[in-house]
Amino acid sequence: MTTGAAAPSVLRSSDFRFMLSGRAASTAATAVTWVLLPLHVYDITGSATAAASMSAMNVVPFLLFGLFAGAYVDRLRPRTVMVVVEVVSALVLLLVPAVVLLSEPPFAVFLVIGFLASSAFVWFDVASSALVPAVAGPERVFQANGHLWMAATVVNAVAAPAGFFLLDRIGLAGAFLVIAGAYVVSAVLTSFLRAGRTAADGAQGKEGSRVGWSEILEGLRFIRSDRVVGVLTLAGAGIGISGGAVYSTIVVFSDLSLDLSTDDIRVGWIIAGCSVGALIAAVLTPRLRSLDPVLVSAVTLAVDVVLLVAYAWSPGWVVALFLLAGWNTAHTIAMIVSISVRQQRCPAHLQGRVNAVGRMAAWGAVPLGGGLCGVLIDLTGQAPVALTIMALPSLAAFGFVLCVVFVRRAESPDVSKENA
Repeated sequence: MTTGAAAPSVLRSSDFRFMLSGRAASTAATAVTWVLLPLHVYDITGSATAAASMSAMNVVPFLLFGLFAGAYVDRLRPRTVMVVVEVVSALVLLLVPAVVLLSEPPFAVFLVIGFLASSAFVWFDVASSALVPAVAGPERVFQANGHLWMAATVVNAVAAPAGFFLLDRIGLAGAFLVIAGAYVVSAVLTSFLRAGRTAADGAQGKEGSRVGWSEILEGLRFIRSDRVVGVLTLAGAGIGISGGAVYSTIVVFSDLSLDLSTDDIRVGWIIAGCSVGALIAAVLTPRLRSLDPVLVSAVTLAVDVVLLVAYAWSPGWVVALFLLAGWNTAHTIAMIVSISVRQQRCPAHLQGRVNAVGRMAAWGAVPLGGGLCGVLIDLTGQAPVALTIMALPSLAAFGFVLCVVFVRRAESPDVSKENA
């Protein structure tokens, strides 16, 4: 890890301000899209399965295309990729007002639109993550990710009310016109970036050639060869499973364990507490950049497990609120550390592939955790029991990271070199 005097604020960089603003606009558009599309599908079908299938379209493309997107992003100009896919996203979502105004389409049409929109998001997300070190500089990656995570947390917190407001005032067609406009704004802001206008040095001259499996899997080989990146990527998958269990069952847990109805305002406060935890983590994480990232991960994973189990057995909603806020602080710190270390340690020509693997591990784990926890709640009828069981992936991640901490302590003469 980088040590020494604190780096100047990344917000002084006009390039980073353009990236932050562009990603905020894109995140807003994406978040509102995934509030409104499942809601509309449920309205026209009355089927929870159809709505769940719609929500799944938010994840499936990353699992299908993440590795390929990473390889091509490393070949191409990341800024250009981001601009193009934002324009594509706008055009795809303009299909919603077109089909709504011209016909009464079956829900399968919206599944296709959602799949296409999420597929475009895969490319934007991979290119954006790969570009962070070039925009912020390696010494300010932790700062940059803290600001990006903070902006995303705020935007996601207001996505649902914003979506319902648009739906109420201008209807579904009008809402998606606004969403498409937000993607265009993101494309314009991103186009002002100076970084990412050329391919990485290791990819020069490859732009027109075909990407092979050996090149696609090079990111996996790097993760396997770099012990720090490897352990944090695996840990990200573990806490992604546990995190998905928590995030997806807050309302169910409040109903079954805290005796709060789904329309009780206190459920909203509990959800808000979760968001506050993410904001606290976004502020704290840049201050941890001088510490051993594996040790930081071990500590935050230990806190993650303890607070998750405590939350599962909360005696009341106020206690649950504070425990959930504390849990999400530790959980989010671990996630930001994992992302930042990958970006710092990875060579420029592998940023797309390595970050794609990390995102696939974490992103794919979240719905898996949510689905497993839902099944456990149905089988046991006990949300606390289900959540306690779902703490096991985080516990396994903690055990693995702790083993690496001890191994690196035994190799202490080499640890300082590994952190450099």
